[in-house]
Amino acid sequence: MKRQPVQPAGVPTFSGIDYHKAYSVYCVLDAQGSNLERGGIDHARPEDFRTLVRRRAGCHVVFEASMNWHWLFEILEREVPSERIVLANPFKTRIIAEAQIKTDKVDARILADLLRGRLVSSVHIAGRETRQIREVLRQRCFSSASARCCAIAFIGSLAASTK
Repeated sequence: MKRQPVQPAGVPTFSGIDYHKAYSVYCVLDAQGSNLERGGIDHARPEDFRTLVRRRAGCHVVFEASMNWHWLFEILEREVPSERIVLANPFKTRIIAEAQIKTDKVDARILADLLRGRLVSSVHIAGRETRQIREVLRQRCFSSASARCCAIAFIGSLAASTK
């Protein structure tokens, strides 16, 4: 990630992040829609996300909800007030799915443009405590389901071995 000048305070900027499992592509726009910055961030270097939003005092951020959105949200939440972080509903962001040219750079730009125009259909982001409780419940359900699968397989193998 190359160094960019710090944005003056009070000037809103809009960052669209096309979030993936191992990397993300971002696009930063000003209020007029001019491209201020674009690039990629490897998830092995999460501090690059912090650097990205720190440079812009009036930064608003959008990314689509996915299986592992919590990780990115918690990083951004430390630097940007949570009311300026938007979690886009991927089922209602049809413009990206229907785009003729489908690249990560285009997706990040479209997300930033939608945020700039206040056209993002967002999903609710629960508070930190609620997210932690849900994560524990999710892991417990997964462990229970795994244990049931193992028990069924074990019983099945016992039944097969006694025949």
